[in-house]
Amino acid sequence: MSTATQQQEVRRRFPRQYPGFISDIQPVPVSSRYTPPLKNIELLEVAHIFSRLECKILECSAQVLQNQTRDEDQREPDEQQHLIRIEKARSDLLDVHGGKYHFSEGYLKDRELLREWDLAASVHRELFRQDPASKNEKNIQIATDYAKILQKFASPLPAALKLAAEKGSLDVLTRNAIGDKYLFLDAIFNFLHEQLSTNRQFPTWENMSENLGELSSKASASKARATDQNIVMNPYVPHL
Repeated sequence: MSTATQQQEVRRRFPRQYPGFISDIQPVPVSSRYTPPLKNIELLEVAHIFSRLECKILECSAQVLQNQTRDEDQREPDEQQHLIRIEKARSDLLDVHGGKYHFSEGYLKDRELLREWDLAASVHRELFRQDPASKNEKNIQIATDYAKILQKFASPLPAALKLAAEKGSLDVLTRNAIGDKYLFLDAIFNFLHEQLSTNRQFPTWENMSENLGELSSKASASKARATDQNIVMNPYVPHL
C-alpha cells in the first residue's frame, strides 16, 4: 500500500484525530524557511519585539483551544487544524529566536494570525470583567500576570516603530498590519489598568499612528529631495 493510500485510510478511519497531517497544513509564513528573509535593520528590530508578543498571544490562543476540548478525539477537524497551525507558527517563531531561521520578509505585513490577537483580547476581557463575587480570583490573577508580561514585552515597541518611520522603513502596509494587532494590545492593556485602577503609560495606537504617518511622510520627502539633488549634481550625459 502506498504512503498516500495509507494516509487516506487513516483519515477515513479517524476523521477527528487526523483532520490532516502536519505536513498537509499550510504554514503561516513567519520565517525564512518559507520565503526570502527580512533584511531591513529597523524592521528587524521591530520584528524581534513583535514576535515575542506574538508568541505569547499564540500560547494564549492554543491554551484556550485546548481547554475548550481537552480530549483530542472530541475536537472537530477544523479546530484541530487551527490548533496545529497555531503551534506550528509559534514553533517557527521560536526557531527564528534560536537562530535557525530569519524572519520572513513579509512577516510584519502578514495578517493571518490576526484572529489569535482577537481571541486573546476577548479572553482577557471576559476574565477581567468577571464578578469578583464569583470566586474566580485565580483566573483574574492569571489574566493580570499575562497582560503584564505582554506590556513588558511591548515596552520597546513604540521607540522601534518611531525609528523605523524616521528612516523611511515603515511602509503603509506594514504600519497598517501592525496597527491592527496593536489595537488588540490596546484593549488588553486598558482591561489591565481598569482592573488595577492605575493610569496607563503605554501609548495607544491612536496616538502612535498619526505620529508614525508624519515621520514616514517626512522620510519619503527627504529621500525624494536627495534623489532630485543627485540628479542635478550628476546629470545624465549620453555617449556620442
